[in-house]
Amino acid sequence: MVSLNLKTKPLLPGPAGPYIVVALQECGRMNLILRGIGGSSVDLYKGRRRQLNMSQKLEDFVMALKLLTNGLVDIFLANVLGRKGHSQSHSAKDGSSPCR
Repeated sequence: MVSLNLKTKPLLPGPAGPYIVVALQECGRMNLILRGIGGSSVDLYKGRRRQLNMSQKLEDFVMALKLLTNGLVDIFLANVLGRKGHSQSHSAKDGSSPCR
């Protein structure tokens, strides 16, 4: 972003100055979005390889969801995400899951 500012500084006094300012602002916003996407991609990669640890805050959130949804979170985590150790006692009697 610094190089963009240096390259565009001579152009700012001209007639395209306001447009350049807006373009630089949008580049800054896009950099923030791309940084967030990059972080999410790293988390997704780690999650797929089962290398992502859950924080205590996230564990508490999952527990609250379990209490509110009467076990549907367990079914979702077990079937959709493939996490082991979650109860499937709330699945249908024929063994099928309502999440599939």
